[in-house]
Amino acid sequence: MARLERDIHDAFRDLFEAKKFRKTFEHYDDQHFGNEVLMYASPELALKFVRDRGEILLDVGPPDGTSWYMAPRLYEYLRIASNAYGPADSALLRRHAHLLSENYDRISDLFIPERLAATETELRKFWKLNAEEMFPSDGVGEYGPH
Repeated sequence: MARLERDIHDAFRDLFEAKKFRKTFEHYDDQHFGNEVLMYASPELALKFVRDRGEILLDVGPPDGTSWYMAPRLYEYLRIASNAYGPADSALLRRHAHLLSENYDRISDLFIPERLAATETELRKFWKLNAEEMFPSDGVGEYGPH
C-alpha cells in the first residue's frame, strides 16, 4: 500500500465504511516525484486524491467521476469552512474527512443528477465572483487603460 493510500485509509476509514466508498482508480508514477492519484466512489459522491510533488489535493464530484471540484472551494461555497488548505500531511486529510463527514448530505446533494447542471452553473458564478473580489478590474490592463 502506497503512502498516500495509507494516509487516506487512516483519515477516511469511518466515512468510507459508513458511506460505502470503494476504490475506483489508482496510479503511481515513481518517475515524477512519486506522484499518485487515487479515486474512490460511493453511491452519492466521488473523491479524487492527488499527491503532486508532495502536495495533497482533494477534488469532489458526482459518483461517475465526470466532473471534479476542489474540495476547499466547495466548502467555501457551502459556507462550511474557509481556508481549508494547508500542508500536505495527515492533519489536512483528517480535516477533509471531518468536513466531508459532518456535511456529507449537503455536499452530496450538489451532485444529484437532476441538480448537477444547476450546481455547475452556481459554482461557476461563485468562483467568478471570488476571482473578481481577489482581482478587481480597475480599467487598467497589462498595457494601460482600455
